[in-house]
Amino acid sequence: MPSTEFDPKYKRLEARVSSEQNHDEVMALDEQDRKIFVSALLNPELPSGRLRKAVSHYKKGVD
Repeated sequence: MPSTEFDPKYKRLEARVSSEQNHDEVMALDEQDRKIFVSALLNPELPSGRLRKAVSHYKKGVD
């Protein structure tokens, strides 16, 4: 994982989740969780074969 200690964009991160009632929820993340969360957003894993197959199956039923 790249060093993020001096990068300002990693100093504070809030994730907001909106419900149907438009209430926001803020998650407070510690340093390690924040790095993991940001890393997952910036470097997402490729979809697995199983997921690609499920999407293909879903699209065939929708079309």
